[in-house]
Amino acid sequence: MNIRINYSKTNFDEVINLIHFLGEKYVQNEMVGVYTSPIFETESESNGLKIALFNEMLGVGLINNVYNTITTRAGRCIANLPNSYAIYTNGKVGKCSRAISDGEFIGNIYYTSREKEKKWINTEISVKCTKCKRFPLCNGGCIYKQSINEDFCEIDEDLLLHKLNIILDENISRVCE
Repeated sequence: MNIRINYSKTNFDEVINLIHFLGEKYVQNEMVGVYTSPIFETESESNGLKIALFNEMLGVGLINNVYNTITTRAGRCIANLPNSYAIYTNGKVGKCSRAISDGEFIGNIYYTSREKEKKWINTEISVKCTKCKRFPLCNGGCIYKQSINEDFCEIDEDLLLHKLNIILDENISRVCE
């Protein structure tokens, strides 16, 4: 099970509390994954918040292998996976929280349209992505953004560099012992 925590500057403290709660409940549980995503991607402070939240999850034991957070991707995005859904409190169901915020649903908790769901099971990768040196890290970016002709690259350079520095520090200290 993967738990996505949506954050913004306004709910940051509550997200920290939730991370601590989840850390107490699911520390070292390989069946539970937790990750964060900004509610509003235009927030200029999103990168700093994302790094702070990553550090918090690492600190409480929700992340026990930084390397795996870089290299392990089940697919392009969770919307591309079968049996992966975003369910709103009103019972509406979608494959992608970004698309849902634009009113794009595939049904409700009683019925989902297999026809609408097919859009998300997209295996085509853009030429731009296949030529990118970071392609193995993201597997092709955001399907929804690509479908509406927006920039769909999902690599967060600041967070990637932060993770690589943690891995480097861990390995340097191991070598120097």
